[in-house]
Amino acid sequence: MMFGLLDCNNFFVSCQRLFEPRWEGKPVVVLSNNDGCIIARSNEAKALGLPMGAPVHEWAKMMKREGVKAFSCNFELYADVSSRVMRVARAHVPRLEVYSVDEAFLDLRGVPPAVLVEDMRNLRAAIAQGVGIPVCIGIAPSKVLAKAANHVAKKNPHYAGIYLLHDRAAQDAVLEALPLKEVWGLGRKLSVKLEIDGLAHAKALRDSDAGQMRRRYNVMMERLIYELRGIPCRDLEPDADDKRVIQASRSFGQRIFDLSELKEAVAMYVTRAASQMRREKLLAQGILVYVRTSVHGPQHTFYAGSHMVGLPAPSGDTRVLINAAHSCLNEIYKQGPAYYKAGIHLLELVSEGSFQPSLLHDGDSVQSRALMGVMDRLDQTFGKYTVRLASTGLEQRWQVKHEMRSPRYSTQWKELLTVR
Repeated sequence: MMFGLLDCNNFFVSCQRLFEPRWEGKPVVVLSNNDGCIIARSNEAKALGLPMGAPVHEWAKMMKREGVKAFSCNFELYADVSSRVMRVARAHVPRLEVYSVDEAFLDLRGVPPAVLVEDMRNLRAAIAQGVGIPVCIGIAPSKVLAKAANHVAKKNPHYAGIYLLHDRAAQDAVLEALPLKEVWGLGRKLSVKLEIDGLAHAKALRDSDAGQMRRRYNVMMERLIYELRGIPCRDLEPDADDKRVIQASRSFGQRIFDLSELKEAVAMYVTRAASQMRREKLLAQGILVYVRTSVHGPQHTFYAGSHMVGLPAPSGDTRVLINAAHSCLNEIYKQGPAYYKAGIHLLELVSEGSFQPSLLHDGDSVQSRALMGVMDRLDQTFGKYTVRLASTGLEQRWQVKHEMRSPRYSTQWKELLTVR
């Protein structure tokens, strides 16, 4: 059995360069919500010493001096480009697991090792031609080793973006050079603890006594060791059909004090999540709402609250979900705090055709489903949120700051790329 790990190179930056190729070969960074921190860097920006997560205001002078181009995050664009990458990948492999917006595990079982590298070169070329995003692919007998192989494919130009980590000698060399903090599934705290215990690298962890490590830590550690030995303990996860939660959250562009503005923001987040849920033909049976202030505020003023309610029947109606969300907000809102962030989770999702109506509640009416369908078709035709409920507000002063955001080239009609 063989796994592949497909990883898009500097994905957010690559998405920006896809539509603005003049920034190829130049230092580029992408900023977090409200343009606060650096969340993605080109190789050129990394070479300048710009650290991941760095506050922009601390590096502004250096970025200006070195000509670093900064983009506000454009998650709508990134999600669309990601879906295109995954669509091409699905056409080349029997099964894949979308692990994150820029990563996917590939099912390569049954493919002879002699042709694996060539097949993955073809996939890489198809993504480059069909989407325009550079990717690297690591191939190995387990998911943990595939992540390690991908690390080599990215760092060593000799392999041209594809690396097969198959034989024992190659695994020894790669794992001996791989720090514990880079091992998929360990985490920073646990890697530090292992280093204190005398394990210097991934090879040392692989060669440790799996049974003893299980007794000292847990069964997950034992499985990780077997994965490092090339014995797969983690198969591909089920596809999105089994999704149980859809969430939407943002930090605000400015602090919110009033309940009315909080309700606007939460209504907008529900609108966004409900639209995604209907695209996947799901219904929600509950909703959770949370709010919080900033951890960097005055001492002893931090506040975080959350509340969850169940729905009488599974629903995909944005109006029903917003009413439920507002009832949650009424339970957790406190007057006085400066709210920094809010979010919602649509819970216990079920397929539209799989739930059992009750005697008291039949679920969404025919008229409700028709209305939601019209709203979704208008959004698909004219751009997201062309039609939305008044409860989402008009001015939306709380919206995230994105003063340097590029156009949403592939999802908004008004922002299509203009060719002169």
